[in-house]
Amino acid sequence: MTAKPTATPKTNLSASQRVSVRGRRDLTGSTTSSVPRMKELRAQIKACEKCEGMNIHGVTQAAPGYGSVHSPVVLVGQSLCHECMESQIPFTGGSGELIDASLALAGVDKRDIFITNVVHCHPHSEPRDNRASKPHEIANCTPYLVRELNIVEPELITGFGQTLHLPPRRTANCTN
Repeated sequence: MTAKPTATPKTNLSASQRVSVRGRRDLTGSTTSSVPRMKELRAQIKACEKCEGMNIHGVTQAAPGYGSVHSPVVLVGQSLCHECMESQIPFTGGSGELIDASLALAGVDKRDIFITNVVHCHPHSEPRDNRASKPHEIANCTPYLVRELNIVEPELITGFGQTLHLPPRRTANCTN
């Protein structure tokens, strides 16, 4: 499915007045304190071995969240499709094209929001390339998602997917 914008959005707002996500500050007033924490978390996700048969390079490889850690908006999908695993960017191809077109209509660059998945690996199975995430995969990845959300501290979280279950943003067992 290829979605393309068919009309220019009608708005009286200038580009600078539209949803601004660049330079958003965290509670300490710093625009950079979240970056090292997210970089460390990305490395942990890429090295994860919690689920047997997952996070195998080129087959079920993990892709951490993508975009600005200062975004007021986070988009969360269920898990990676094959195209997303290859690009290392959630929402690539199919649904990603629709999201890209919607963001373009809103005057927002995909790099300026934060996009992630409940399950950070690509659930692969034969003969189909994509399958639904299993409960233990969701349980094993949920702490990573919670940590991503705690680092970004979005004002809006939008979930996509048939079996999507968003966890509470903060839990006693998950820390930044």
